Amino acid sequence: MEYRSEDSSKRILSTDDLIISYSPLTVLTFLALLIIFSILLSSGIILLLEGWYGISIEEAFTAMTQENSRSIRDYVRSVLVINHLFIFILPSIFVTLFFFKRNWKRFLKFSFTPPEIQSVNALFATFIIIASFPIAQFTLWLNKQIPLPEWAKNIEETTSSLLQNMLSIESPFELFLNILVVAIIPAFGEELLFRGVIQRNFEKWFRNPHAAVWLAAILFSTFHLQFEGFLPRMMLGALLGYLYFYSKSLWIPIIAHFIYNGIQIIAIYLYSNKISMVDIEQIDETPFGLIIFSIIFVFVIGYYFIQFNMETEKSEH
Repeated sequence: MEYRSEDSSKRILSTDDLIISYSPLTVLTFLALLIIFSILLSSGIILLLEGWYGISIEEAFTAMTQENSRSIRDYVRSVLVINHLFIFILPSIFVTLFFFKRNWKRFLKFSFTPPEIQSVNALFATFIIIASFPIAQFTLWLNKQIPLPEWAKNIEETTSSLLQNMLSIESPFELFLNILVVAIIPAFGEELLFRGVIQRNFEKWFRNPHAAVWLAAILFSTFHLQFEGFLPRMMLGALLGYLYFYSKSLWIPIIAHFIYNGIQIIAIYLYSNKISMVDIEQIDETPFGLIIFSIIFVFVIGYYFIQFNMETEKSEH
């Protein structure tokens, strides 16, 4: 809860009372039911798409692990866009409009104002997310030490092969398509759902921002159904959650999420076209010194990021 002065605090309190007039459990239950409905609806649309392309999505995924056809890649991209639109974006928007009406932007903190402050926050987020890559690689290595059942390994291998074939392209236009489909749309949709709706409701429910950040991060990682990447994705979700909480703007984790995904897409593109010799898919172990440096750098930049926002909040009072 924000307090600016005795009079303004009363005004903000009454506005927040209006915003949270529905219990978080009610909102989240409605959201879950809406997502289930949206999954069924998107499945129907994908069936129509299957008729258009003349191939089922299962056959397309199988083909993607064996060849690198442009038409198959476009088909899979179309399916990814439909899934993100119906599972992440539309349910989040509908829920916030239904429950919070004209206060939906305030509830989501869907604002980049004041622009000079949020621009600095975006710069902080960029440094933090780039510096966190060695930590993510280390947690990925840790995750891989956990033995998985054979069926889970098969899912991981199929998913990895599918993504590798879709991202390993030659055309700059396809690079743009991949950035749009795998970086921009997921960054917007997933942050809208997991940080904007779920984390915000967890904050109101548990009255503990740290519990809200980590619970939303666990759900964020679980939702992706990639077992070998559970730990790094959970850590990414927590990092994005704290960027959201302290910046008080949903655009900051959206930008950070986009940068995280975008760097990986560009790195794969550069390697597949022999522009770079670094294959991020084959990096298993990260030097210990680099991990320590990454941790220190993230915490130092994170400290100044938090201090900057605390000082900004004080100056506004």
